[in-house]
Amino acid sequence: MTWLGCYYRLCALVGPFVDACLHCPELLSSSRKTWSQRRGTLPEEVVENAPYDLWIHGASVGEVSVIKAILQSLFQIRPQTKTIVSTFTVSGLQYARKTFDEKIKKIHCPLDYPQAIKRALSIIRPKVFCTVETEMWPSLIFALKKKKTGLILLNGRISNHSFNSYKRFRFLFSDVLDAFDAICAISERDMERFIAIGADEKRIRVCGNAKYEYLITRAEREPSNQILARLASAIDAPIIVAGSIRQEEYRLLVEVSGRLWKEGMDHFLILVPRHLDRVEEIRDFLTKKKREYSLFSRFSKGKDTLFRKSILIVDEIGLLFELYQICHIAFVGGSLPPLGGQNVMEPAAWEKPVVFGPNIWNFEDAAEALVERGGGFMVKDETGLFPLFRDLLKGSRIRKKSGKAAKETLIQLGKGAATNQALSLSDLLDKKTERAAQQ
Repeated sequence: MTWLGCYYRLCALVGPFVDACLHCPELLSSSRKTWSQRRGTLPEEVVENAPYDLWIHGASVGEVSVIKAILQSLFQIRPQTKTIVSTFTVSGLQYARKTFDEKIKKIHCPLDYPQAIKRALSIIRPKVFCTVETEMWPSLIFALKKKKTGLILLNGRISNHSFNSYKRFRFLFSDVLDAFDAICAISERDMERFIAIGADEKRIRVCGNAKYEYLITRAEREPSNQILARLASAIDAPIIVAGSIRQEEYRLLVEVSGRLWKEGMDHFLILVPRHLDRVEEIRDFLTKKKREYSLFSRFSKGKDTLFRKSILIVDEIGLLFELYQICHIAFVGGSLPPLGGQNVMEPAAWEKPVVFGPNIWNFEDAAEALVERGGGFMVKDETGLFPLFRDLLKGSRIRKKSGKAAKETLIQLGKGAATNQALSLSDLLDKKTERAAQQ
């Protein structure tokens, strides 16, 4: 028996207890539909549309963007593919509902224990299951393989930060990876890491990063935002957008902003916290520091007026990508504390110079490429922010040159990635469709 088989049987033993525990919030919680789907009980509209050609899964919002790019390419090849999308996080599902029309069904992914998986699979019955990046749930993979479902891993990546953990559990993950018919890695380095933890090199190929290709097309098609245009015109100074900031990063940025003003460096700082529950904390800090600030929600309604030395706090979600369009310098947060960083290619899509800290392992391929080509700047710690911002504020030519290099880097890493992966997915769908017809 394989390690994967042992894992599945162990989960089957504890599954009834897990199932019973989840049944209580399913009955009593206000989020009954969420808990129900976690147990594998799917909505009626999903049941009525079953079975599906393709079940494609991603963890959260970032992975849904990848799914969108790949499905756009896939539907050009196979427009009638019946598809269901699952996500693990609530925010991911909300984004999927906004992103995809009613033809594509959207669900919470069932938790990784056999009882829930069996319920979901008895309804979905996919020809092919596709997972994005490193969302590999062992029990789900084992159950799908037993049913001879096609399995493909798209936009596959393994960060340097998580690589050692995967190697420690190679005995299990080698079995998981062996179940896949194909793996599309985003880079040569990721391909080598997949092979090192047990993937069959004959089934793996480098296809690029579909997340980056999606950004290219999104920037080209993004509709103009009148409120942001008004924001940009109201500020007669270079704009620094600090996006997806986490933990204490806002304190560091405010302090750097104060030092810049003391040296006579005009600028306007926009803080975009990763999580909105930090807004009050940021407001309290700015009040103690006696720094004027405005909230985006009030500015957008004409209730607040912006001043150069004031700071804008973005207290609404979904605006960051568009905000990068109006900035002169972008700082990508989650990268000074050890959190792995956020997508450094979002400002690159708008030809902006990108600044980030050393903890950027979630996007290490992009970060390294940006630094190498002059489109990005990595600071070792917070002490590097002040001199770097000062130099960039002084040099408009440097900013323009760096922004151009950032966009060129994005194009190089992302162009054709979604199409390449959609072709691999289409090939597997064709094989499974043909096999089903023969049976």
